[in-house]
Formats: sequence, C-alpha cells, structure tokens
Amino acid sequence: MKHKATIAIALCTIAAMPTLSQTIPYAEFVNADTTVCDVISLNIPVRCKVNGTEMFSLRYNCPSQGDKLDRNLTLEEGNDIYYIPINIDDNGSAVWSQDHTETIRLISISTESGGEVALDKTFDIRLFTTPKTRLASERTGCGRQMEMTIDDGRPSFDAATFQWSAAGAAIEASAPGRAVLTAPGAGTYDVTLTETVGGKCRTTISEQLTLLGSPIGHIDGSAIICSNIEDPNFDFEATIRIEGNEPFYYRLSNGFGQSGLPAGESVIGLNARQQSAIVIDTIADTNGCAATPADLTGQVTVTDRKPNPAVAQDTVAFTGVTTISVDMSDPAANDVLWTLGPDTPDNGIIADPTSARTQYRSVLYGIAQLIVTETNSDGLECADSDTLYLMSQMPLRYPNGISPNGDGINDCLVIEGLPNSNTLTVFDTTGSIVFQTRDYRNDWGGTDNGGRPLEEGYYYYVLEGTDISTIKETLVIKRN
Repeated sequence: MKHKATIAIALCTIAAMPTLSQTIPYAEFVNADTTVCDVISLNIPVRCKVNGTEMFSLRYNCPSQGDKLDRNLTLEEGNDIYYIPINIDDNGSAVWSQDHTETIRLISISTESGGEVALDKTFDIRLFTTPKTRLASERTGCGRQMEMTIDDGRPSFDAATFQWSAAGAAIEASAPGRAVLTAPGAGTYDVTLTETVGGKCRTTISEQLTLLGSPIGHIDGSAIICSNIEDPNFDFEATIRIEGNEPFYYRLSNGFGQSGLPAGESVIGLNARQQSAIVIDTIADTNGCAATPADLTGQVTVTDRKPNPAVAQDTVAFTGVTTISVDMSDPAANDVLWTLGPDTPDNGIIADPTSARTQYRSVLYGIAQLIVTETNSDGLECADSDTLYLMSQMPLRYPNGISPNGDGINDCLVIEGLPNSNTLTVFDTTGSIVFQTRDYRNDWGGTDNGGRPLEEGYYYYVLEGTDISTIKETLVIKRN
C-alpha cells in the first residue's frame, strides 16, 4: 500500500521581478533534507526563478523514478515555489523493511525565452519504517529481577533508541532492545517503552510485568563425629529457616532433601560419616522459583575428631636408650599412651607411657615394636594409633646367678641385649634339662617346666639366638 504525505513549506514572495531580458532561470530546494516515516509519496518544494509567469521546464532525478522532466510549468504571481511529486516504489524489493535514503537531484531548468541553466542541487529523503515494537520476553518471572527483550520487526537496532520507565522499580538498559527490571520485592509493575527510529519515527508500548520473588534460606548447626568408630551412628539436628512463598523444597550439599517445608524456622535431622561443611544447594518455592546463590547462607559444620598420631620416623637404630616422640592431632585436648606391640611385649621399658615425648630403654637385642595411641577427650572415646619400630644394638650382658625371693632384685634371669628370636635351655649338674623355652623374654625365675621352684644350687644354661654367638654360662640359684 502506498501512502502520501505533503510537507508544507512557507512560501516566499519575490519582492521585485526583473525584466525578462535580465532574468537568468534558477532553481534550488527550499529545505535541507527531511526524514519521513512509512511514506512513499510526497511533494518536495523547490524555489524557482524565472521571468514573471513565463513557462519553464525542470529536469530532476529520483533513484526510484529515474530522470524526469516536468514541462510547461508556471508560477503564480507572488509565489516562487514548485512542488516536485516524488513516488518511491520499492518494486517488490522490500525497501521499506530497511532504513533507506533517497537523494533527489536537480539537473537543469529552462524557460520559454530560451534560457537554460545546469543545476547540481541535492535533497536527501531519509526513509524509516515506524517500529512495530512488542515485548518478546515473558511477562512473569521469578526473583526480584527480570530481563526484558523486544522485537520491532526490523532487521537490526542500528537506527533505534529506547527509553524505558517503570513505576516503583528501576530499569537499566543492558543492550539495544534489552533491559533489566529490578524491583524492591515481588509484585506487578507497569513498564513503558518508547522506541524511536531515525529520531522521528516512534512507537510507545505499556506492559505489566509480574515478579514472583524467590525464597531465601539459611542453615545453621554443628556436629562432632569420629570416623574411626566402627559402625557409627552420627545423627544430629540442624536448623533451617526459609522465607518466601511456601511450601518449599530444598536440597543440601550432602544430598539430603525434603519437600513441603513451611516458611519460618524448622529443625531437621541429619547424619554425617565424614568431616564436611553442609550448605544449602537449592530451594524452590510453590511457584517453582529457585533461590539465588546469594540468598543461600550459613552452613552446618561437621568436625571429625578422629586423631591422627604420627611418629617421627618408622625405624630408629639405637644403643641402650633412645628418645621417642609422636605428633598429635590435638596435643592440648587429647590423651596419648605408648605400649609395647604384640610382637615384642617385654622388649624394654617406656619411661613415661602417657607423654608425647619420652624415653625408651631396651633390654633385648633386635627389633622392638612400640604402638602409640591418641584418644580424644571430648566424650567420643575416639582413638587411632601409629607404630614405631626400634632397632636395639646393645651388647649382650648376662648374669651367673639369680635370687628369686620376690624382693624385686635379681628375681629373674635378665639377659640384656637378648635377641627376639632365641632359645633358652637350663640344665642341672647331671646334664638333665630342667627348663626350656623359645623366644625367652627375661621372665624366668628359677622354676622347672611345670612351674615348680627349683632347689637352690648350681645349674648352667645355654642361650641360642639370631645374630649372636651361643652363650654357655654357669648359674647359681639362691633364694635366701
């Protein structure tokens, strides 16, 4: 469909017309360019100068029409304006779907008196299609912000400007044709948008946008566990508070989730098997709106009180006495205990078994196993241990008499530097075996193999062991 519009231009009256012989024909555009909206037919005013009302011709060019020659033109007395009829036809090329400029050019003017003047005057018609603006984005959204996008039926936004406004909310343009509505809370807001193309062609639309809000959540709590306890049952409670449109669904970072939770504060039951910080992963309200990460705060702190004792090194070689130490998980609160391992229960003496740093005196030659156990002191009775191996390089020292009378002095046959793997055999003066044992641990007190006390007198013993020469020694048993 073709539209017509007329651009009215104020008329100029020629004050005094020169004589026919003095007038040189001339023509020029009255205005300096124009912008039109949705117009393909219009009249462009041209000021002409000729002799009085004599007839003249005007040649001009329009890209949509080509060269044109208007003949037998006359001017009314006191009026020097002639209107060039312009009809811009897109010829099916959809020129009106794009911004377009038509340049009109005056080529020449001639009069019946024989005067003709070449002209080179131009006039630009800037053509714009009025935008068919509409809101392309959703009109209902979650949270307190909504991004709005528009469609205006044009191939690009290059020539367009946008003016947004909203009652009770803020709008910030993020890109051409896009803006973000930020509201103080949930509700319905009136939004107005004016799109202008070419500084003149504009469309204004009004829309109602509804923000549904989103939930806000906070979780708080703490628990102490001991991951070293066999078959643990670490149940505890935490507090979660949610605000928004109830009921809610939430899921925590440990995978625990729950539906139908009301607004306000709720106590929930949890279980943990390892140290962690449990936070809220997501909350969704009755509208399906999810909380933003910034609105999910707090955490449940689960502390594992399993000790982690560590001896300084795995194997230590020493002679006689050595210092032993352990790094404790919590030396201020936890307890420590040194014990001889099951492989070498009687291999030596620990000066202070409850100290993290103490001394160990060996009475046997070879490898000794020491186990250090750290136990927490907060009621969980959670313990863990580490093992230290010691290599005793002390020389063999052995007595030739014992006095097993219970006074604590020389009650047993104590062989210092005794190897772990050994055999002790005791004979009487006739050469008969009265006592024999493997892996002797300095605990024989003058008894036979049946545990009966031997008579006082002379005996001799033979000790054989790994990495030592066989010992053959006389022994006197004296009880009083």
